[in-house]
Amino acid sequence: LEAYAGIASTSLDGHPLKLMANIEFPEELDVAEQVGIDGIGLYRSEFLFLNTPDIPDEEQQFEQYVSLVRRMPGKPVTMRLLDVGGDKPWHYHQLTSNIEGGANPAMGLRGVRLLLRWPDILRTQLRAMLRAAEEGEVHILIPMVTSCDEVNRVREMALQCREELGLTKPVSIGTMIEVPASALIADELAK
Repeated sequence: LEAYAGIASTSLDGHPLKLMANIEFPEELDVAEQVGIDGIGLYRSEFLFLNTPDIPDEEQQFEQYVSLVRRMPGKPVTMRLLDVGGDKPWHYHQLTSNIEGGANPAMGLRGVRLLLRWPDILRTQLRAMLRAAEEGEVHILIPMVTSCDEVNRVREMALQCREELGLTKPVSIGTMIEVPASALIADELAK
């Protein structure tokens, strides 16, 4: 496949396509850059959280995120907000354990719902990502969205963080259609 990496990717009807890397660890960029990539299509930020005994603070997160942005000058970097909970356990289990309600209540407490339940974690991560975005093209992906309200709440918090930090560069914030609930409201989410 490396033989095709340097050839322009174009659809049959002439639309250019970008070759992006989906990564979990910064070290994975070494191989991706050798092949030649047009940016980071998805950085799974939860692995930063899983590799430390304590929740990383804003500065630790910023250093990780900005290092990725600096390695991709002029290229887009999409960072997914923390996606744990449900079938993705993590060792900060105090955040996902003892959830009330339902036969399997932790199944619904994942991704954005977990972050909205722990707004300090979300705020810290947004601040770090927004700061990193000052140095390049960053897109923020909200995980496991099931309602427009979840998107609006994250966007409002991001706007507050931008204002607190005195940042002016706009950053795109969106979601992937990855659960049945988001597929059913995709037209509303697009607005």
